[in-house]
Amino acid sequence: MSPLGRTETRIRASSTTRFLVVMCAETCFALPADIVRGLMTLEEAGLAEAVTTLGVTYPLRDMAAHFGLPPVSSAPESRIILCTMGTFHKGFRVSQMLGLADVDNARIRPLPPHFGGPERKWYGGLFLFQETVALMVHPGWLLGEERGPAQLPRLSATPVTAFASGHAAVVGNGTPSRPPVDIVKLEEASDADDTPWAQL
Repeated sequence: MSPLGRTETRIRASSTTRFLVVMCAETCFALPADIVRGLMTLEEAGLAEAVTTLGVTYPLRDMAAHFGLPPVSSAPESRIILCTMGTFHKGFRVSQMLGLADVDNARIRPLPPHFGGPERKWYGGLFLFQETVALMVHPGWLLGEERGPAQLPRLSATPVTAFASGHAAVVGNGTPSRPPVDIVKLEEASDADDTPWAQL
């Protein structure tokens, strides 16, 4: 009840955000799940510079190259992530897809204060993921106009011994003191064109 005796109904915002976490050259990146439109193997795309599915064309590039990392090699676990934001459509080759993660918003941390330059346009923050940290990529920067490769912020080496006061930490044996994220396993379907990516 409010001070005036009227009943108030408040809509509580979701306390978690869903990300698709991928690996490029031993670095974890987190993409907002709502920009992901599909998944492909490198074999399905072949040597094409772009792929078209459901009438939408996605220019392809290595996500690693976007960050000045070594190119993605053709390996069984490599994938292409098809992303859309507004009128921008791009596909990114990644070394490995680690899965969906529902992250408690309270566990998402901003970049350290000494990162005050253009990297704040590249990354929206970070969170503990398994035994390391995942960098949250700004989708507008990733899918927008090319501005040259970003540089990775220098983060503490893994395993992470402490993240922040009051937040989850990874103890010496690599086990989180409390789970920082809920991991959702993905299963691949035989025909990605006919199956929504979120069901894979």
